[in-house]
Amino acid sequence: MAGKAKTAVLHADEVYYRLPESAREMLGEIRDQLDVLAHLTVRHCCGEEETVQLSSTALSQCFARVALEIDEVIQACLTPAGSAGMVKRGQ
Repeated sequence: MAGKAKTAVLHADEVYYRLPESAREMLGEIRDQLDVLAHLTVRHCCGEEETVQLSSTALSQCFARVALEIDEVIQACLTPAGSAGMVKRGQ
């Protein structure tokens, strides 16, 4: 269910973060989880609207897990020293 992704616009005056390989892999896993959810909710029949039943608990747990994983990726980009993990583009 891959849709057209937005392309990031890079600006020379922005701060850029270094991303560890483990964080990049986690982003790929998050993308895959969201893609599975998209596949679960897409219509599979000839124009016939299907009802998807997901418990509110399961759905909230899914979103909470994705939020935590995204937070882990963000934290992996920051170093305890603060700006040490940030670089200006071209450095």
